[in-house]
Formats: sequence, C-alpha cells, structure tokens
Amino acid sequence: MNRESNDGSDLDPEGNGTRDPAENNTGDQPLNAGAGESEGGASEASGRAAAGRGESDIAPKRNEGGITPDPNEGSITSELAWLGRGFFQPLYSLQFYRAAAQKSLIDAILFFAVFGTLLTIISTINLSRNLSSAADDIEQAFASGEFPEITIANGLATVRARQPLILLEGEGSIVIIDTSGTYQTIDTSRYFQGFLLTRNSLHVYSDGEYQVVQLSDLNSAFGNPIVINRDTALDLWRSFTSIFSVAAFIGIGLWNLVIRLMWLAFLAVLVWGGLSAFNLRSDYGSVVTVGIYGLVPAVYISFLLGQIGISFCGFQTGLLLVIWVVVARMGLKPPPSISAL
Repeated sequence: MNRESNDGSDLDPEGNGTRDPAENNTGDQPLNAGAGESEGGASEASGRAAAGRGESDIAPKRNEGGITPDPNEGSITSELAWLGRGFFQPLYSLQFYRAAAQKSLIDAILFFAVFGTLLTIISTINLSRNLSSAADDIEQAFASGEFPEITIANGLATVRARQPLILLEGEGSIVIIDTSGTYQTIDTSRYFQGFLLTRNSLHVYSDGEYQVVQLSDLNSAFGNPIVINRDTALDLWRSFTSIFSVAAFIGIGLWNLVIRLMWLAFLAVLVWGGLSAFNLRSDYGSVVTVGIYGLVPAVYISFLLGQIGISFCGFQTGLLLVIWVVVARMGLKPPPSISAL
C-alpha cells in the first residue's frame, strides 16, 4: 500500500540531500524534454535576431530624408569631394539639395565662402585686364600725337603740339591744353565740368565750383620738372591699376562674402515664411542651405544671359528666388517611403 505522505523516499539514502529527479522518473518521456524545446526555441529566436542584426549591418541605413549617407563622411577626402560637387550638381540634381539640407549649415557657409572668393578673384582679374588694356590706348595716343608731351618746369608749361588742343568736348564737358593764350578760362555757361591747362595755371571746373591751381604750386608739391610723356604716363597708369585692383578686390570681396550673405539670410526669412503656403515645414538652416546652393545656378545663368545682352537690375535676385522656392518645395519634401508605395 502506497503512502501519499512524504516519508523521505526522495531523500538520498545516505541522508545527504534530495534524490536526482532523473532517478525517480519512471515514465516514457524524459524530464528535460520540455526544457529542450524551450532551449531550442530560444536558440532559434536568437539565431533569427542575429540574422536580423546581420542584415541590418549589411543594408545601408537611410536618414529621415531618404538619403544614404557616405560611409566615409567626415573624412577630408569626402568633405573636399562634397565641396567640389557644390560647383555643378546644384545645376541639375534635386537629390543634392536633399543631401545638403541634411548636412550642417556650416558646410553650406564654407562652400559659400569658397564660391564667393572665387567670384571675387575672377571679377578682379577681369577688371585688371580691362584697365591694363587701356595702357595700349595711352601708348597709341602719344605715338599718334593725340596726346602731347607736357613739361612743367619753374611754374611754366611747355607742350609739344599745335595749340589750342581740345582733347575732349561733348555732353557738357571739355578738356583743353592751350599755352598760347587763346583760352584763358572755361566757359561755365556752356560746360558744367572741364579742365584747362594754360601757360602758368591749371583750371578745374566741376559741380559749380571753379578752381585755379598755379603750376608753380604743382612743382613745389610734385617736383621740378614734371614731365608727362609716354613713359611717365604708362608708369602712372600701371601704379593706378595696381592700387585700384587691390581696392576693387576688397570691395568686391565684401560684397560677395559679407553683404551677399546678409542679403541671403534676409531673403531666407521671406522664403521660409512663403513655404508655409505649400504646407511645407522646415527649419531655417535648411532653407538658408538651399538658398546658398541655389545661388550657383542663378550666377551661372545670369552670366550666360548677360553675354547676349539679357541683364537688368535685380535679374539675378529674381532668378535666385524662383530657383529657391521651386527647389525648396520639391527638395525639402522627403521622398515617399517604400511602405507608402
């Protein structure tokens, strides 16, 4: 007769503790069958998780804008490559604008600084070339006798040319060289500005003010004698060209790098507010970024159209605004997800 109470049959015969449950198992199913199934299920789940992690590691990750980031992003090579893409991809790639909007505003400002500096250098070089080409005109003017050689010594002018010599007359202006005494003053009733060199004085008339400078004062200030000929004129012109080019570089640089950036920041506020009409919400930095890169096609197109005479005040700004709004509306809108398709 079996007893239902615990009479110590589960204890080790030697009294050291509880028997091994396997010794008491007399059934057909092993005790660990359920445990084995649990362990197998856990292993299978663990394998699926590991496989999922592996697939996640292999598949490229995408950011919120649907752009696959460059695995080398942050390296010097990738940053230089991105900087170079900014000079041509804004012309045609909407994907570029989306990627740019995901990057830091500092990257866009850095590109703006490089782009503005290159524009400044190119503009200054063109200006210097135009000024330098005038040297050929000066040389030709002395060679042909259009402009005579002038010497001012001891307060008196000597001119190697027939006089009176009218160098310029028209549109209310006149420039005369006359040491013969035919012209003594500038006719202020006929001209609103003019220059007259006489035997012993220089007359200057402009904006209603008439001034007479004695040539002796010029000798005291600039030396005695003062010689104006082909060589001295070219030297003076080259010095003027150099000084003017440096001043122009500074002025053009301030416009391209400082004033234009401030103007873009102001326009970005208008564009940022206008985008709300399209129910497009974006941060201010992304709008500024699109505007900076949108300046690239605006500059290129306005330059090309200017070569065929299509140019007017505000044309480049208007072109920029059109590009800016269109690209911002399309480029800042994230592409549809696969699940939505």
